Amino acid sequence: MSWTLNQSQTGGAGSVTSLQVTLPGAVTAGDLIVVLISMYGTTTTSTVGDNINSGTHNALANEYGVNESAIIFGYIAAAGGTAGNFKVTWSNGSTTTWMAMVVLDLSFTGTGAADGSASMGSASSSNPHSAAITPSGTDFCVNTVCFGAASTNTIGSGWTLGGSIAYASGGQMGLFWQYALNQTASITPSSTCTSQEWECAAFQWVGTGVTSAYSQQPYLVFPSMYFPSMIEE
Repeated sequence: MSWTLNQSQTGGAGSVTSLQVTLPGAVTAGDLIVVLISMYGTTTTSTVGDNINSGTHNALANEYGVNESAIIFGYIAAAGGTAGNFKVTWSNGSTTTWMAMVVLDLSFTGTGAADGSASMGSASSSNPHSAAITPSGTDFCVNTVCFGAASTNTIGSGWTLGGSIAYASGGQMGLFWQYALNQTASITPSSTCTSQEWECAAFQWVGTGVTSAYSQQPYLVFPSMYFPSMIEE
């Protein structure tokens, strides 16, 4: 199993109920699409989808705070799209919010993203973290942090910097993300965040095998690489 991060794109806005991000490069059928969301407030109804494939997808991992929420979506794209023509949309129903969004496109060799596990955490300190992730194979791991004030963010041990979207008062929320490609050893989703307002969520995708449940947070398993249980008709 081997993972490749092909491309990413960001977006952010204030006072919106939905936001669309267009990937600049081509997307191949069978790629894993990951969407990271940082938003003000809480929600249990937000979904993501794209303009090529039918259906919408629910969150795989989330950490809802009083004022901030970090949310992770992910699905296999049954059909791809040409460069500049694969558009991913996040929707929050009728609820207006301030948010930031990152869309990732990953390819992989092997049997596909068969199952995964979630790990979330929150606190009011300068070191946001969640429970450790223990791969059951060769995994792709991602960690996203939502922050609601000006902040300086530094990656945690063993992670690769993905990027950061600055917080804008009255506009978009702040979002910081880091990832680990082809991870085989246990890794803790920790990072330094100088803001005192944040939420943190992490998720892993594995190629084969069954991951163990974590005692701290919910556990999600996907028996099929196409995640049918996460698709709303």
